[in-house]
Amino acid sequence: QERDLFLYLTMMNQTTCPDVSLDFTGRFLLPVYVLVFITGLVANGWGLKKLKIINVFVFNLGLADILYLLTLPFLVVYYSMKSKWIFGEVFCKITRFCFNVNLYGSIGFLTCISVYRYLAIVHPVKVMGRLTFTRSVIISVIVWLLVSVQSLPDMDVKTGFKNTTVIYRAYFRCVLSLKPLICPPMPHRGLHHACR
Repeated sequence: QERDLFLYLTMMNQTTCPDVSLDFTGRFLLPVYVLVFITGLVANGWGLKKLKIINVFVFNLGLADILYLLTLPFLVVYYSMKSKWIFGEVFCKITRFCFNVNLYGSIGFLTCISVYRYLAIVHPVKVMGRLTFTRSVIISVIVWLLVSVQSLPDMDVKTGFKNTTVIYRAYFRCVLSLKPLICPPMPHRGLHHACR
């Protein structure tokens, strides 16, 4: 522990830190987002169209995926413009909201599918006639409401930047900037000092 403390204090006293290059994000994420957008829309559209007997949870899972897929073209523009967000702070927050709704909605609907499968296999007699379409719709509405409420705090996050070209980066600073993780602020130079 003393050695770790010594290493930490030594790092804190350094005046310079190595730069972390994030150029790979534009080169890697741009084609990945394009590929995910195209295959995701085709696969979800085809899958939702093929549902003859409407499985409410699978349908809602597809809707959650499409909701996020519709934000990917804006991320493609962001990375193609070398990490410049031109769509404004409000839309930045909306894209994060859609991401969270997709993430937590997918988890919620996959959980519902798993619980229904479990009940149908393990307790078929007890649930006979209880796993109805109406109950599935009610549960789906509850999942959407819970997920939306859970994702709302992201809409209130202040970015602190007036320049719209850096809003998106500021909002995603924990993802896009590894410097604060590598070089914490130096206490003797003030809280707002960042590694150079």
